[in-house]
Amino acid sequence: MNLLPLSSIIRGLCYLSDSERKHDMKITQQEPIYDAMKLGKGRMAILGLQHMFAMFGATILVPILVNSYFKGEGLSVQVTLFFSGIG
Repeated sequence: MNLLPLSSIIRGLCYLSDSERKHDMKITQQEPIYDAMKLGKGRMAILGLQHMFAMFGATILVPILVNSYFKGEGLSVQVTLFFSGIG
């Protein structure tokens, strides 16, 4: 089985393929994508999953780790979610 390196998979998420580039001739393969709708539903779903994991690590996991380190006297997950929603 021939597996692609992770860097080429990520690069493929950030740039349009040849068929998508033909559809929108203004964008070349080396230009960044500013409108996620041009990526298609599959690539948008993968990027959404990546965003979900990043947000979970920053918003939920950090307060849990800090709370366990300080034995309940650290950050609260509820407060972190509240201020994450405000900011």
